[in-house]
Amino acid sequence: MKIGFRMIDKIVLADTSFYICFFKYLKQPDYLIKIINNFKFHLPGIVKKELRFKEDEYALLKSETSITEFDDLGLNFSVPLEPFFGKGQVGKGENEIIVLAYVLSSVTPDTGFCFILDDPLKRKFVFRQIKGLYTKMMCTPSFIGDCCLEHNLISPEETLLMLSKLKTSTFGIDIKVVDDLMERLRNNGKN
Repeated sequence: MKIGFRMIDKIVLADTSFYICFFKYLKQPDYLIKIINNFKFHLPGIVKKELRFKEDEYALLKSETSITEFDDLGLNFSVPLEPFFGKGQVGKGENEIIVLAYVLSSVTPDTGFCFILDDPLKRKFVFRQIKGLYTKMMCTPSFIGDCCLEHNLISPEETLLMLSKLKTSTFGIDIKVVDDLMERLRNNGKN
């Protein structure tokens, strides 16, 4: 772990879109580094492969964060979801995150963890098919909001700026979620 950070006892599994959000859409990798270094982030194999296409970003994650690379032992954890999404979806980071989150919640149900998933189709699948897992699922804007409101890692002003950028970007988000978060931030964290 990097010096000067406090560790929040929560495991986080995030799809590739979470990392790309900070590099491409927010253009604020410093916040990504801060967030990763304050949680127990695990980087699964498929997500790692998807990130490796962006070599500079991947190198930064490796050198500046305490992220743990998950050894998948050559297994493709997205295969169990093939009957639901088709062969073209095998090897997608979103599916890997869903399966690993399910395994984590089954094997160690009392573990503090969450998983970050932005794809609306995959989020709907989790909600409809794996109901117990839905409570552990967050989207990128919600996790950013949580980092401010629950963990004080990012100031409300900085969080509002990030959410405003996301709202006007092409990053696939639920505008209502972002609007609700922004309203909550403006009301000092109260609903």
